Amino acid sequence: MKKIITYALFFFMVTSCFSQQTNLSQSLTRQEYFKKSKNQKTAAKILLASGTILIGIGLSNALGEQSS
Repeated sequence: MKKIITYALFFFMVTSCFSQQTNLSQSLTRQEYFKKSKNQKTAAKILLASGTILIGIGLSNALGEQSS
């Protein structure tokens, strides 16, 4: 029982050390939000394109093996 309590206390102390900061020291400006949005859209386009390419490669491999 002592081990369980000790591990639980240790777990709660460790998780509080890695928690996300709740209060930001400064808020972002409108320009920074636009830049962040543009970066997110670019990343989304890259991920969409790479996923589409990988699906195409997988389908072509699967269809190629069936016809052989």
